[in-house]
Amino acid sequence: MKRITTSVRAPALLTVALSAIVAACGGDGDGGSSPQAQTITFANPGAQSLPTAPPALGATASSGLAVTFTSTTSSVCTVSGTALTLVAAGDCSITASQAGNSSFAAATAVTDTFKVSQGSQTITFTSPGNQTLGTTPAALAATSSSGLAVSFASTTPTVCTVSGTDLTLVAAGQCSITASQDGSTAYAAASAVTDAFTVAAAPPATLTFLSGYQATSTIEGGTYGGYAGSSLGTCAGCNVSGGSYAPTVSAASSSFYYAYNPSAKPDWAYLGIYLLAPGLTTVSADADATGIQVTDQTTMKLSLGENAEWFGTGNTAVTITLTMGHLETTGACHIELAYTLTPTAAATTSYPVPLSGFANTGKCSASTAAAAALAAYPISQITIQGAGNAGGSAVQDASTLLYPAQLTLTGGITFQ
Repeated sequence: MKRITTSVRAPALLTVALSAIVAACGGDGDGGSSPQAQTITFANPGAQSLPTAPPALGATASSGLAVTFTSTTSSVCTVSGTALTLVAAGDCSITASQAGNSSFAAATAVTDTFKVSQGSQTITFTSPGNQTLGTTPAALAATSSSGLAVSFASTTPTVCTVSGTDLTLVAAGQCSITASQDGSTAYAAASAVTDAFTVAAAPPATLTFLSGYQATSTIEGGTYGGYAGSSLGTCAGCNVSGGSYAPTVSAASSSFYYAYNPSAKPDWAYLGIYLLAPGLTTVSADADATGIQVTDQTTMKLSLGENAEWFGTGNTAVTITLTMGHLETTGACHIELAYTLTPTAAATTSYPVPLSGFANTGKCSASTAAAAALAAYPISQITIQGAGNAGGSAVQDASTLLYPAQLTLTGGITFQ
C-alpha cells in the first residue's frame, strides 16, 4: 500500500497573534524578560538654619521600592537613613537613589541642593546705671539669645575698665561698655550692644569732729563746755548747762545746752558753747594743736536750737568760729575763721554751713585766706556763740521779768 504524507502550516495571522501575546507578557521571544523603568520624586528640604533640627528627608520611587540618600557635601551636611545632620554653613547636596531589582531597572538619581546658614542671635545687656567713684559696681550682666557667653569691653579705659564681668571705676566721666558675642559654628556673631553711663566724682569722706556727748566729754574724747556773760557782771546761778548724754541715748540724739538767765535786763549779753577736737582739753597758747584736717570736704553740718523767747526776738544770729591748730608766730596766736549763721527755727534744726563762707577774723593775721588755712591746718576747736550785740542773746520774758537765752547743740558735728 502506498503512504500519503500531508504537511499542515499555521496560518500567518495566528503567528502574529502569538508574538503579540509574548511581547505583552515581557518575553523576548526566546523565553527571557526586561526590567521595567522607574522614577524618583524627591521633596527638597529647602533652606536650613544650623541651630534648627532639619526635617527627615522624603522621596518616593514610582516602583514603590525604598529610596536611599547620600550627601555629596559631607563638610556641610551628612545623612544617616532619612536623618539629615547639618554640619556647617554652605551648600548642602543630597542625592536620592533607587538601585532597582529583578523587576525594575535602577532609577535615575535625583540630587537636591539647598542652603545651610548660621542662626542669628541678639544680646540683652542690663545697664549698670550711673556710678560713683569709690564704690564697687555690681558685676556686668548680659545674655545672648543663643545661650552663648557674652564678653564685655570698655571703650573708655580712662574712665572705667573691665576684666571678665568686673567693672572698675577709674575716674569721673562717661563710661562706655560694649557687650559682644562672636558667634560659633551654629550662630553668626551678634550685633554688639553698647551702654554708656555717668561716673560721678566720689563724694568726700565724712569727717567726724564729734558724734555726741557724754557727761564729761565728747564721745571721741575731746572736751566741751559753755560760757555766758553780760553787762550785769557776775550772776550767781544765771549760767546753767545740761543735756542728754550717751549711753542712755544714741550719739546722734544726745544734746548739750548752755543757758544764761539774768535777773535783770542787761545792756548787752553773750552766750556760747565750745567744743575741742578729740583728745584735746585745751588749745595751747604757745604750741600747735591737733585736730580734724579738712581735705576735699566742702560743708560743715550741725544741729542747733534756741529757746522760744530768744528766737522770738528775731535777733537770733550765732557766730561759728573755727580755731585752727597752727600757732602763728606773729602775735603767738591761733588763726580763727568765722561764719554767721541765722537759725530758721527755735527747735533743733540741721544746718549745712559752707566752708567757703568762713572768713579770717584777723585775730592773728588777716593775710592768710580762710581756704588756705583750712587746707593747711587742722581744726582744733569749734565755738558757737550768740551775736552778743546790744540786746544780744538776752530777751525779755514779760511774765517773769527775766531774760533767758539757751543755745542747744544736738548730735555731732561733721565735715563732708
